[in-house]
Amino acid sequence: MVTSEEGLSTEMEKNIIEAATRIFVKWGKKGASMQLIADEAGINRTLLNYYFRSKEKLFINVFDRVFCNLIKQASDILESDIDIIEKLSSFIDIYISGLLNNPYIPVFILNELNTNPEHLVRIFKSSGIKPLQSNAGHGKSYGGRKVN
Repeated sequence: MVTSEEGLSTEMEKNIIEAATRIFVKWGKKGASMQLIADEAGINRTLLNYYFRSKEKLFINVFDRVFCNLIKQASDILESDIDIIEKLSSFIDIYISGLLNNPYIPVFILNELNTNPEHLVRIFKSSGIKPLQSNAGHGKSYGGRKVN
């Protein structure tokens, strides 16, 4: 129903997405139920179904948000003008803080990509995120290896 933070038309939708994120990330798509999500959001299933007609639609919304947020953070670092050591340090900092705040995120993402790899293709096409381009031969040399 909604796919971007700006697209959330009500506080209720935002509440549902936050609750669904907690449930899906912890239990996965198979372990989550609409009742579990409704309970987490503090609403009844009828209201949940009014905003999100199916578990699949709600899951896609949550997965897209979680995955795109992760990719955006990584992309911002990799596309920055800082040297490779700073890029690596920044990436590690973001990854570690993300794990501390959401320890189930990596398993959540890997599970979905293993069971539904075409989902990744759809996300990249719809998000406008560009795959990294090779800069072979254009980077700095560290220990005989060229890097950016």
